[in-house]
Amino acid sequence: MYIDTSKRRLQLYFVSHKLPTLELKALLERISVYPSMGRGNLKLIILLGLFGDLDSFEFIQIIKINMSKLQSMDLNLIVIGIGDEKSRNEFCKYTGFPVEFVKYDKDASLHQKIGCSSGLNMKINPLANLILMCAGVKSPGTLKEVIRGYIGDKQSDQIYQSKDQIKLGILPKFKGSLFENAGGTGFLRPFEMATLRLENMIEVLCKWNVYMSSSNFLTQRGGTFLFDRDDKLLYRYLPVGLLTYSENMKNPIGFLDSYIVKS
Repeated sequence: MYIDTSKRRLQLYFVSHKLPTLELKALLERISVYPSMGRGNLKLIILLGLFGDLDSFEFIQIIKINMSKLQSMDLNLIVIGIGDEKSRNEFCKYTGFPVEFVKYDKDASLHQKIGCSSGLNMKINPLANLILMCAGVKSPGTLKEVIRGYIGDKQSDQIYQSKDQIKLGILPKFKGSLFENAGGTGFLRPFEMATLRLENMIEVLCKWNVYMSSSNFLTQRGGTFLFDRDDKLLYRYLPVGLLTYSENMKNPIGFLDSYIVKS
């Protein structure tokens, strides 16, 4: 296993992506308390906004599906969300994501230090700011991604398997096989992503006080960081809009293939 360190590509990368030293230091200091994040390890760090953010749910649900891929790359993963122990545990219970990989911060201090976007921050109710971002205000890419959730995408993976049981609030349960009627299998079918987002929204609304107790951070965006074994930054992505947690939403962890290859 090795990092693809083409000098030409890394030079081009660092010209446009290098973080100031102090920002890198803040992130590395935060993760240094965890043995798996020390020197000598490949490290993937995912910063979430609030645990109840729809991006948080969706990104981690995708990561969960691809855990075997991360393990095959010998990647050590840590996820840090804004919340407390209760919201972290509820988040892991709902998503089925292993709690040992998920940590929490009670505020956005780390996010601010490393340059994550705070989202729309007009002097109005934080929930109103969030609603405006959902409508695309100061949230580039959001409406495009919402539309993709309804029309599907043949370049993206399907979400539900045929036997999956889907429950949307008070509506009767239905099986994932229903999406096969919209075109088949092996790709993101129409309404499939929209259905997942609705499931996640129902979870948040039913447990709002658990997930969204820190209302000052409703619009806080996160970031994705990849470090090599010598703590050198290989990749970072800092989203600005809602539902844009990856640089390539068609393949949210596809960036790993550009930096880590199998020996």
